[in-house]
Amino acid sequence: MKKYIPAFLLAFFALSQAHAQLNVALNQIFKPNIRLRYQFSPTTAWADSTRLGYQQIGIASIIPLGGNAEVKLKELKIQAHQTFLNLALGGRQVEISHLREKVGLGNATLGITHVRGRVGKGVWVYSGQVGFLGNRAIRDRRNIFGLLAVAKVQIKGLRKQNIYGVGVAFSPVGILPVPIVGWNRKLGKRWDMSLLLPVQANISYKVGKKGTLEWQNTFATLAFPTDSASLRYALPTVQWAQYVDVRTSLEYSQKINKSWQIVGEAGFIPYRSLQWNNQDRRQIQAFQGFAVGSFATLGIRLNLPQGWLSSQMFESE
Repeated sequence: MKKYIPAFLLAFFALSQAHAQLNVALNQIFKPNIRLRYQFSPTTAWADSTRLGYQQIGIASIIPLGGNAEVKLKELKIQAHQTFLNLALGGRQVEISHLREKVGLGNATLGITHVRGRVGKGVWVYSGQVGFLGNRAIRDRRNIFGLLAVAKVQIKGLRKQNIYGVGVAFSPVGILPVPIVGWNRKLGKRWDMSLLLPVQANISYKVGKKGTLEWQNTFATLAFPTDSASLRYALPTVQWAQYVDVRTSLEYSQKINKSWQIVGEAGFIPYRSLQWNNQDRRQIQAFQGFAVGSFATLGIRLNLPQGWLSSQMFESE
């Protein structure tokens, strides 16, 4: 069973890259945007001798392509469909105490998401994503991953939806099915809760008319190529490094105007795991344990025109 763990983690990584398109909050599915963010985690120790810190910058976007709407008042039929282009680019600089120098990583993701909805019938989401993450010092190897997914969003009422579906993730390890289960609920006039298992669990609170405070719980995973020459000790068959953490944070977003938002986030990392793998992704040596790390994020978001398909067809803002 151990050899399948990295495959599960990579599958969930692929799902987490697509969660902006498969988010159970419908207003996130139907609102195209461009997001720029910078995240920093100071170097901290865990598992006795292991230390890790990183900083990363990334840009991601959901861009509307073709779409159409159909309204037949006599038949009480309102339906629409929309296709979105999903793009993401980023870079990381990672400092790990077991490596001789800081690691520079680059990543890119490209995908297509198609959403089809009908009032009273719910929404279907179809998404295909492909991406890579590579070590800039090792040009001949890339961690290529991808995800094909389909999900049904059941509209149960205003801000009350269920989501279920299935995805198929692929990576250098192989192909793996990924279940998609989630729900979105309005807990009060200003409170909302959303789940997308096993990727995220969020509770949000509206602060006035322009602010939102959100408690986020999720995990992050990172698999990148490395080699024995970069290690401070002898593990001659090392080919890959796999890092996983569990994190919780508070995020605050503030609307500047109709199009622009600024975002700030601060959080803790209570658990981390780091392992080295050989070419077949078999574990050679691992470090893991409980230790409180921290991270902070600053970002800005530009909301784009929604096109034919609007979340207001299915829920109230």
